[in-house]
Amino acid sequence: MRPELPIADCVVFPLGAAEGVLTLLRDDQNLLRRFGAAELVRVAGVDYRLRQTADELVTVMRGAARLQLADTRVASPSFGARLELELASESPQLVVIPFGVAYTWQAAGECEFLRFMTHTVGADESDVNLTAAELLKGLEAAGE
Repeated sequence: MRPELPIADCVVFPLGAAEGVLTLLRDDQNLLRRFGAAELVRVAGVDYRLRQTADELVTVMRGAARLQLADTRVASPSFGARLELELASESPQLVVIPFGVAYTWQAAGECEFLRFMTHTVGADESDVNLTAAELLKGLEAAGE
């Protein structure tokens, strides 16, 4: 059984390699409602990304990064909850980030970050990038 995380619907899967093959995603896992895009990102860090319609699956393929998440879904039982995960290619994990959960990452040196998503970036006008201050202000306003 997987440990329960403080953000509802957020899941972390360890990825196992067998005979030199690292399986990232299989159809029988039912992790994506649909396929939108896959991206290999080589950026040290970004502002918080908030997708209101897209689920994302993320993993570190090379290097290490700190992934920070915040639940912005007002109707969620975990609204306002935050989670910080350390991801590294030496111990690969796949993180399910449900729509409405904002996330950012900071890489420790060179890092390749792989994202699978249910909708392409920008497909919905509600996709936004937020600074940490903007995210906090939005959470406070929504919680009032």
